[in-house]
Amino acid sequence: MEIVTAKQSDLPAIVDFILRDSPNKSEVEGTVLEHARQVYFDNPWYDPELPSLVVVRRSGGISGFLGVTTRQMWFRDRPIRVAVTSNFLVRPERPGGTTSLAAVGLIRQLLKGPQDLTITDTANDKSKRIFEAVGAATPKAYSFEWFRPLRPSRAVLQLLYTMRNKAIPMAGLLNATAKIVDLAGKPLLEKMLKRPKPHFVHRPFNPGDVAAILREQKLYYLTGDFRRANFDWLMPILKQKAGNGQLVARTVTRGGEAIGTFIYIMRSDGFAEVILTVAKAGAFDAVFASLVADAGDRGASLLTGNANPMHLESYRYQGCLFFGRDWLIVQSPDQTIVDAFHAGRVLLTGLDGERWTRFGDLYGN
Repeated sequence: MEIVTAKQSDLPAIVDFILRDSPNKSEVEGTVLEHARQVYFDNPWYDPELPSLVVVRRSGGISGFLGVTTRQMWFRDRPIRVAVTSNFLVRPERPGGTTSLAAVGLIRQLLKGPQDLTITDTANDKSKRIFEAVGAATPKAYSFEWFRPLRPSRAVLQLLYTMRNKAIPMAGLLNATAKIVDLAGKPLLEKMLKRPKPHFVHRPFNPGDVAAILREQKLYYLTGDFRRANFDWLMPILKQKAGNGQLVARTVTRGGEAIGTFIYIMRSDGFAEVILTVAKAGAFDAVFASLVADAGDRGASLLTGNANPMHLESYRYQGCLFFGRDWLIVQSPDQTIVDAFHAGRVLLTGLDGERWTRFGDLYGN
């Protein structure tokens, strides 16, 4: 077993390795290959000092992969280099063999790099144990997702689909029934929640609003890099991720002044995933309420996003529920950076980790 730097020429073999057990491999292989090249080599933050890693078997061929994308974030007004991992996968070299040595080796090799922070925001239980074994931390408050049913019957079906990661038997009949139930129950739901509909003006999203709001509010010790150039590269990928649905990006204003922004993807089935929510100090309630209302007006049945521990009261007030599926794992040689996560003073959005990528949409988690 040898751990080596992944090269662009390795991508066909890497994608074949990742998709080996995928039932739709032949349908998505070309798209996954192009997206992997985009994410791991052609992104504007590519750093040869923080490459993706491959485990090569003694007999040749791949038995493990750890994708790495470099990002810049800001910690207490200074830029830091961040390694974001994805597609962490190891298979035994022979039937009945173990993968622990290779998995730990990949992580140890990654942590030898020059990064100030390593993040994975889609770790499963097994990956969590491996990362923690080499000294990484799990800020549990960042490992929850909130969800807000807007059309509850269809929302339940979508949650079942998400947990099963495959079609529900008699899905067509169940969806048709759910639509009727939701239509009849909408007045009752609105009465139960008793939330006045917000009346704020939305205008087209402007990346400059995000940076300006964060400069003014100073609520967080650690934030992403929200310069326009980064949005210019990420937004087309989010549009591809939306597929036949919509990419919704709006700035919320009050009295002509921007008080917050939000970005979410609304799939054609009504499932809406929030990528970014930023608000001025004291304005998150208003911005989040505007987000919920906007998604409802566009026909969303379920709205979901990563929970920010600083805004739990706002989620609760809007009738959100919580569930845990993936873990956020962090490691840094600077303990003050890790402490910022434990203190809930980090703004980690869907643009900072792995969630902006299309991998999960193309072949599941």
